[in-house]
Amino acid sequence: MNSKSQKFSTHQLLVLLFQTRDLLLNLKRKELRKFGLTFEEATILLYIKRLKDKTTPVELSRQLLRKHHSVTGLLLRMEKKGLIVRNKDLRRKNMIRVSMTEKGEELYKKVYKEDSLERMVDSLTEEQKQSLWQHLNILRDKSLEGLKIEQKPPLPE
Repeated sequence: MNSKSQKFSTHQLLVLLFQTRDLLLNLKRKELRKFGLTFEEATILLYIKRLKDKTTPVELSRQLLRKHHSVTGLLLRMEKKGLIVRNKDLRRKNMIRVSMTEKGEELYKKVYKEDSLERMVDSLTEEQKQSLWQHLNILRDKSLEGLKIEQKPPLPE
Protein backbone atom coordinates (compact mmCIF):
# COMPACT_ATOMS: atom_id res chain seq x y z
CA MET A 1 0.00 0.00 0.00
CA ASN A 2 1.55 3.35 -0.97
CA SER A 3 1.47 6.36 1.35
CA LYS A 4 -1.13 8.24 -0.76
CA SER A 5 -3.78 5.53 -0.31
CA GLN A 6 -2.93 4.72 3.30
CA LYS A 7 -5.95 4.93 5.62
CA PHE A 8 -5.62 6.36 9.10
CA SER A 9 -7.92 7.80 11.73
CA THR A 10 -7.99 11.38 12.96
CA HIS A 11 -6.71 10.07 16.29
CA GLN A 12 -3.71 8.40 14.60
CA LEU A 13 -2.98 11.60 12.70
CA LEU A 14 -3.07 13.66 15.90
CA VAL A 15 -0.85 11.17 17.72
CA LEU A 16 1.64 11.36 14.85
CA LEU A 17 1.54 15.17 14.95
CA PHE A 18 2.12 15.25 18.73
CA GLN A 19 4.85 12.59 18.60
CA THR A 20 6.65 14.54 15.88
CA ARG A 21 6.36 17.78 17.87
CA ASP A 22 7.68 16.08 21.01
CA LEU A 23 10.58 14.44 19.16
CA LEU A 24 11.59 17.72 17.50
CA LEU A 25 11.39 19.54 20.85
CA ASN A 26 13.43 16.85 22.59
CA LEU A 27 16.07 17.02 19.85
CA LYS A 28 16.28 20.80 20.22
CA ARG A 29 16.33 20.61 24.04
CA LYS A 30 19.22 18.14 23.90
CA GLU A 31 21.12 20.50 21.59
CA LEU A 32 20.40 23.50 23.84
CA ARG A 33 21.59 21.77 27.03
CA LYS A 34 25.15 22.09 25.67
CA PHE A 35 24.70 25.86 25.94
CA GLY A 36 22.90 25.88 29.28
CA LEU A 37 19.68 27.12 27.68
CA THR A 38 16.11 25.92 27.79
CA PHE A 39 13.97 25.75 24.67
CA GLU A 40 11.89 28.64 25.98
CA GLU A 41 14.97 30.82 26.57
CA ALA A 42 16.29 30.09 23.07
CA THR A 43 12.89 30.97 21.63
CA ILE A 44 12.86 34.29 23.51
CA LEU A 45 16.35 35.09 22.16
CA LEU A 46 15.14 34.32 18.63
CA TYR A 47 12.15 36.63 18.97
CA ILE A 48 14.22 39.43 20.53
CA LYS A 49 16.60 39.18 17.57
CA ARG A 50 13.72 39.32 15.09
CA LEU A 51 11.66 42.03 16.83
CA LYS A 52 14.69 44.25 17.57
CA ASP A 53 13.69 47.48 19.35
CA LYS A 54 10.00 46.54 19.26
CA THR A 55 10.55 43.82 21.87
CA THR A 56 8.36 44.20 24.93
CA PRO A 57 7.02 41.57 27.33
CA VAL A 58 3.52 42.19 25.94
CA GLU A 59 4.66 41.68 22.34
CA LEU A 60 6.56 38.52 23.28
CA SER A 61 3.43 37.18 25.02
CA ARG A 62 1.33 37.91 21.96
CA GLN A 63 3.75 36.36 19.51
CA LEU A 64 4.43 33.27 21.63
CA LEU A 65 0.75 32.77 22.56
CA ARG A 66 1.71 32.72 26.24
CA LYS A 67 0.25 34.44 29.29
CA HIS A 68 1.99 37.69 30.16
CA HIS A 69 2.95 36.52 33.67
CA SER A 70 4.68 33.38 32.33
CA VAL A 71 6.73 35.44 29.85
CA THR A 72 7.59 37.94 32.60
CA GLY A 73 8.84 35.09 34.83
CA LEU A 74 10.95 33.71 32.01
CA LEU A 75 12.41 37.17 31.29
CA LEU A 76 13.31 37.61 34.97
CA ARG A 77 15.20 34.29 34.97
CA MET A 78 16.97 35.22 31.72
CA GLU A 79 17.93 38.59 33.17
CA LYS A 80 19.45 36.85 36.23
CA LYS A 81 21.45 34.63 33.86
CA GLY A 82 22.76 37.75 32.12
CA LEU A 83 21.13 36.95 28.76
CA ILE A 84 18.80 39.95 28.50
CA VAL A 85 18.16 43.34 30.02
CA ARG A 86 14.81 44.97 30.63
CA ASN A 87 14.75 48.76 30.44
CA LYS A 88 12.00 51.33 30.88
CA ASP A 89 11.17 53.09 27.64
CA LEU A 90 12.27 56.71 28.09
CA ARG A 91 9.41 58.01 25.94
CA ARG A 92 6.70 55.79 27.41
CA LYS A 93 7.39 55.40 31.11
CA ASN A 94 5.01 52.47 31.62
CA MET A 95 6.59 50.40 28.83
CA ILE A 96 9.46 47.96 29.24
CA ARG A 97 11.82 47.18 26.36
CA VAL A 98 13.75 43.92 26.25
CA SER A 99 17.12 43.47 24.58
CA MET A 100 19.90 40.91 24.52
CA THR A 101 23.12 41.37 26.40
CA GLU A 102 26.46 40.56 24.80
CA LYS A 103 26.28 37.14 26.46
CA GLY A 104 22.78 36.61 25.02
CA GLU A 105 23.98 37.63 21.54
CA GLU A 106 26.90 35.20 21.70
CA LEU A 107 24.64 32.33 22.77
CA TYR A 108 22.11 33.22 20.07
CA LYS A 109 24.81 33.00 17.40
CA LYS A 110 26.09 29.66 18.70
CA VAL A 111 22.65 28.11 19.09
CA TYR A 112 21.35 29.10 15.67
CA LYS A 113 24.62 28.53 13.80
CA GLU A 114 23.98 24.80 13.47
CA ASP A 115 20.30 24.20 14.03
CA SER A 116 19.21 20.54 14.13
CA LEU A 117 15.59 21.50 13.49
CA GLU A 118 16.52 23.37 10.33
CA ARG A 119 18.38 20.28 9.14
CA MET A 120 15.25 18.21 9.74
CA VAL A 121 13.06 20.58 7.74
CA ASP A 122 15.71 20.89 5.02
CA SER A 123 15.42 17.13 4.50
CA LEU A 124 12.01 17.81 2.92
CA THR A 125 11.62 18.77 -0.72
CA GLU A 126 10.36 22.27 -1.52
CA GLU A 127 7.01 20.77 -2.50
CA GLN A 128 6.78 18.91 0.82
CA LYS A 129 7.69 22.08 2.74
CA GLN A 130 5.01 24.04 0.88
CA SER A 131 2.40 21.37 1.60
CA LEU A 132 3.38 21.16 5.27
CA TRP A 133 3.22 24.97 5.53
CA GLN A 134 -0.28 25.07 4.06
CA HIS A 135 -1.63 22.27 6.23
CA LEU A 136 -0.09 23.57 9.46
CA ASN A 137 -1.52 27.03 8.76
CA ILE A 138 -4.99 25.54 8.34
CA LEU A 139 -4.69 23.73 11.70
CA ARG A 140 -3.21 26.83 13.37
CA ASP A 141 -6.00 29.08 12.05
CA LYS A 142 -8.71 26.63 13.16
CA SER A 143 -7.09 26.42 16.61
CA LEU A 144 -6.95 30.21 16.93
CA GLU A 145 -10.60 30.34 15.88
CA GLY A 146 -11.52 27.68 18.45
CA LEU A 147 -9.76 29.66 21.17
CA LYS A 148 -11.40 32.88 19.95
CA ILE A 149 -8.03 34.52 19.36
CA GLU A 150 -8.78 37.10 16.70
CA GLN A 151 -5.35 38.52 16.02
CA LYS A 152 -3.16 35.92 14.37
CA PRO A 153 0.36 36.19 15.81
CA PRO A 154 2.85 36.87 13.04
CA LEU A 155 5.55 34.36 12.31
CA PRO A 156 9.17 35.49 12.61
CA GLU A 157 10.83 36.35 9.33
